[in-house]
Amino acid sequence: MKRVLYRLPELIAADPSELVFIVEGEKDLDKLVGLGLVSTTNSMGAGKWLPQYSGSLERRQVVIVPDNDVEGTEHALN
Repeated sequence: MKRVLYRLPELIAADPSELVFIVEGEKDLDKLVGLGLVSTTNSMGAGKWLPQYSGSLERRQVVIVPDNDVEGTEHALN
C-alpha cells in the first residue's frame, strides 16, 4: 500500500499561494485546519518522512512545525 500525506486531497485542492503547515500529528493538524490553515502531516510520526511526500509540496511554501522534543527537532531538520 502506498503511503501519502494526511489530507492529501485537501492539500492538492488548496490555493498554491497559501502556506502549508507541516506538523507532527493529526491533532495539531486538525487545530490548524480549524483555523482555516492548509496543513498536512506524515503517518507514523517524527522521523518517518518519505521522499515521495515531497512531490506533493513542489512549488509550495511550507512551514515546518515540529514538536518541542529531540525527535521533533531532528525530524524538522531532516
